Amino acid sequence: MPYKIPDQIPAMASLQPEAQLQPYSYAPKPLGNSDVNIRVTFTGISSTDIHMIDNDWGISRYPLVPGYEVIGHIAAKGSEVKGFRVGDVVGLNLNN
Repeated sequence: MPYKIPDQIPAMASLQPEAQLQPYSYAPKPLGNSDVNIRVTFTGISSTDIHMIDNDWGISRYPLVPGYEVIGHIAAKGSEVKGFRVGDVVGLNLNN
């Protein structure tokens, strides 16, 4: 059975600098022609995420959902995406 993209994505977020993470949800953006939607199965928190949570560099925007390196499965893809299929396991590093 295909994965249904939820109306709200559950996450953990910091709502202000130096705050503890708390449950948070947000609506996914519409899928564009060159986008993929990834159902995240694994992520981690690094020291970079801690600096972003604490706004150490003065560039953080809140609410902030940390975790820029993820592993998951493609749940949906835009019409222009080539070389990937729904269900493929992918890794993503938003830092690059």
